[in-house]
Amino acid sequence: MTVTFAGPCSWFGGSSDTGVSETEGLAFIFSYDQAPWLFYPEADRDPSTGLARNLASETVSYVACRWDYEVTPKEVLAQPIPALVRAPKTGRERLALPADWGPHEEKTGGRAADLSKYLLSQLGITTVKQRIKKRREVIKPKRKARRQARKKK
Repeated sequence: MTVTFAGPCSWFGGSSDTGVSETEGLAFIFSYDQAPWLFYPEADRDPSTGLARNLASETVSYVACRWDYEVTPKEVLAQPIPALVRAPKTGRERLALPADWGPHEEKTGGRAADLSKYLLSQLGITTVKQRIKKRREVIKPKRKARRQARKKK
């Protein structure tokens, strides 16, 4: 069976994801025991937060898309059956485990998928926010050096 999603992506899940509520769960995985391969080890979990903030974003390849449950039912998505994720810009592809339904298109500017941070790095892609941050890290020292050079004149 082939299901295709195309468009921009971002990352989600894990302890640093403030884009999900503290207690947010997942769409088709309802407990750690149901899919332990997706989460931080038990000793590293924060029991005061929901499943989304306990996803092991830094070490596990997972993906969330707007799955059509008639084509790929929740029961199938909750199994450790990977999906192939391809990054056209880098030509890289990796297997990733379905972890959630989303992103919500109306809230996210048309994103097609949300990925774990680990999967983003494996695919060699970055989000717009990451590119802006990196550009600022490069440009800021250059601006500072130019200002200092002007002051010396």
